[in-house]
Amino acid sequence: EVVLRELNPLVDRQSKAFRGNVERTVRASEGQQKLAGARRAVVGALSERIEGQQVPKLLLDLLNPGWRNLMVHTHLRNGMDSNEWRDGLAVVDQLQAQLSGASQPDSDDYIESETLLKQVVEGLNSISFEPGKRTPLVMKLSDALIGDTTGEKTEVQSVSVEVGAAAQALGLSGMLPDADPEIESDDEQERNSWETALDRARRLSVGEWLAMSDEAGKPLILSVAFVGEDYANFVLVNRKGVKVRELELKEMADGLHDGGITLLDDFDLPLMERASQRMLQNMHNKLTYQASHDELTDLSNRREFERGLSDAIKASRADGGQHMLLYLDLDQFKIVNNTSGHTAGDALLKMVGARLSDGLADAEALVARLGGDEFGVLVSDIESEGARELAQRVLGLVREQRFDWEDKHYSLSASIGLVFIDEGTADTDAAMRCADEACYAAKDAGRNRVQEYELSDSRMMRRHGVMEWVTQLDKAVEDDRLVLNCQRIAPVQNGGSNYAKSHYEILLTMEDDLGDIMPPSEFILAAETYNRVTVIDRWVVEHVLRWMAEHRDDLDSFGGFAINVSGHSINDETFPDFVLEQFSKTQAPTGKICFEITETAAIGNLDNARDFMNRMKIIGCRFSLDDFGTGLSSYSYLRNLPVDFVKIDGVFVKDLANNPGDYAVVRSINEIGHYMGKQTIAEYVENDEILAQLKEIGVDYAQGYGIEKPCRLADLKIP
Repeated sequence: EVVLRELNPLVDRQSKAFRGNVERTVRASEGQQKLAGARRAVVGALSERIEGQQVPKLLLDLLNPGWRNLMVHTHLRNGMDSNEWRDGLAVVDQLQAQLSGASQPDSDDYIESETLLKQVVEGLNSISFEPGKRTPLVMKLSDALIGDTTGEKTEVQSVSVEVGAAAQALGLSGMLPDADPEIESDDEQERNSWETALDRARRLSVGEWLAMSDEAGKPLILSVAFVGEDYANFVLVNRKGVKVRELELKEMADGLHDGGITLLDDFDLPLMERASQRMLQNMHNKLTYQASHDELTDLSNRREFERGLSDAIKASRADGGQHMLLYLDLDQFKIVNNTSGHTAGDALLKMVGARLSDGLADAEALVARLGGDEFGVLVSDIESEGARELAQRVLGLVREQRFDWEDKHYSLSASIGLVFIDEGTADTDAAMRCADEACYAAKDAGRNRVQEYELSDSRMMRRHGVMEWVTQLDKAVEDDRLVLNCQRIAPVQNGGSNYAKSHYEILLTMEDDLGDIMPPSEFILAAETYNRVTVIDRWVVEHVLRWMAEHRDDLDSFGGFAINVSGHSINDETFPDFVLEQFSKTQAPTGKICFEITETAAIGNLDNARDFMNRMKIIGCRFSLDDFGTGLSSYSYLRNLPVDFVKIDGVFVKDLANNPGDYAVVRSINEIGHYMGKQTIAEYVENDEILAQLKEIGVDYAQGYGIEKPCRLADLKIP
C-alpha cells in the first residue's frame, strides 16, 4: 500500500503529461489536415479550369500564391457551398475568358473590366499578400483588361499547363500528402511486396507502436498518435506524447517494405510503452467518442449526423436507393427554459433524446442532437409511404410525453421537416437546408405537425426566399454594407422646431452587391428567423456609439439617439455586458442613448427585459416601449416596465385626423402614459393636420415624414 501511494502520483503525473502532449499534437494535426483538405479542394476546382490547356500567364501569376491563398482561406471559413467560394471561382473564370479573348463585352456573362479588377483588388486586400508583389500584378492586369489612356491593351502571354500539373502550377505540389502513392519499379515481385506494405500502412491505427531509427541511427520506439484522412499521413509520438516524426503514406510504406520501420507487438514492448499504448488507445477512443457525440444527450452530434447523411447521399447515387431525413424542433422548449430554468431545459432535452433513441431502435435510425432544441433522424432504404408513417410516429413519440418539473407540468409537441434523400440530392448542406425549411414551414403552419419538403409549396418558396436573404445579410455584415440612418423625434408643443430637445431614432438599411439600398423589411425577417438579429443589434450599438465618440462636439445640440433592441438580444445574457463594454470603449455619454423595445418583445421576455432595463438605467440610459397599444395586455404590463417613453403604434396615428376611433385610442394611451409618469411619442406623423391633433391631445413627441424625413447618420447636420 505504501508503494502504491508513492507510485500513483508519479503515474498520474506521467499520464497527465502524456495526455496533454498528445491532445496538443492531435489538435495541431487536425488543423493541418483541414488546411491540406482546403488546398486539395482548391487544386481540384482549379485543375478543371487550367489543366490541359493554354492559360494566360497573368492569371497563373495571380493564382500563385495570391488568389490561391484567398480560395484556401475561403474554403476554411465558409466551405465550398458558400457564395464566397463561388464568387472566387467566378473571378477566375471571368479573368481567364477576358485575358484569353474568349469573352467580349457583348457576351451575356461579361463583367465590366473595371468591376472585375476591383473584385481582384478587394480579394487580395482581404489576405496577407505582399504589397510589393500585389501592386505590380494589379497594374499588369489593368493594362491587359482595361488598357492605357488610349485604350490600348497589352498583349497577354499564355503558358501550357499539362494534365495533372495543376498543383505544381499553383505552387502546392509539395504541400499535399499523396493518398494514392505508387512505386517506380519494373520488378513485379518488388511491386507486389511494396503494395503489401502499402496495404499494411493503410491498416495502421492510433495506438500502434513502431520501431525505427533517427538520422544518426539511434533506435526509436514511437506510437501512432494521428492518422490523416485516407491514411495520407501519420503523426508519431514518443513515450512522453511529444511529436517526433510525421510520415506520408509512401514514406510509411517504404519503411515497412525495406525494414526501416518495424511494427511492434504488445509482448515486444517495454512496460512503459505498453502502458502508454493502452493509455493512448483509451484516450483516442474517448476523444473519438466525444468528437462524434453530444455531451448532454449522448446522441450523435451534428458533425456525425452530417457524416452519416453524406454516406447516405453517396449510397443513393451508387444504387439509386431512397433514404429519409427528419429535422425536428421542439415547440415548447423556450417556454420550459424561461419558466423553469436552464436545468429544466437540459433535463427536457435528455428525456426527448432518450425517447427518440429508444422509440426508433427497431428502425435502425441514426438519431442526433443537431443543436439547441433541434434533433435529426436519418433512416436508410425506406419507401415514401413508410417514411411518412415513421415521421408521424416520431411526432407521436414526442407528443405522448409529458414533462414535469417541480410543480409545473408541460405538454410536448414538435415541428418536423421531412426530406427524401435520393440520387438527385445535391449534397449534405442542401439536404439540411431543405429539412430546415420544411421544419420552419411546419412551425409557420401552426406547429405540432410534419411538413414534407416540396419546393413548389408556397410556404417552402417563402421560406427559401428568406434563407436566400440570410446569405446576403451575412455577407453584408462581413463587408460592412449595413447603413445607419436616423429620423428626428421632435417635441410636439413647439411644432417640432426645438432641436435641443429632439432625439433621433436609428434606422437600418442595407446595400446590396451593386450598391442599391434594400429596405429593412426585406432582410429583418431573415435575421429574426435565422438568429442573425443579435449580430445586427450589436453592429448597430457599436457603430452608433463610435459615431458619438467621433462627434462629441455635436452631442450637446440634441437629445441623443434611440436604438432598437430585439427580443433575441434581450434574451441574450451576454448582451448587457457587450453594451457596457462599448460604452467603456467609446466613452459615449450614456444619458444620450434611449433603447427602444417592442411591446411584444418585452412581454415575451418580461424578466429578461426588466433585468436589461434596470442594468442600463443604472448607468443613465433611457427606454422607450415601441408599438404600444396593439398588445393584449398593454396597460397591465406598462406599470411593470421601467420605461421613460411610450411610443403609440402608428396604426392609430396615420388616420388620426379622419378617424374618431383612432383619436380616442391615442388620447387614452396618452392619458394612461402620463398617469404612469411616462412621456408619449406618436409615430407616422405625416402632415401638419395630424400634428395639430396630437398637440390638442397633449402628446409629447412626434415622428414621421411630417416632422423630418430620415437621412443617413453620416450626413446628419444639427442646426
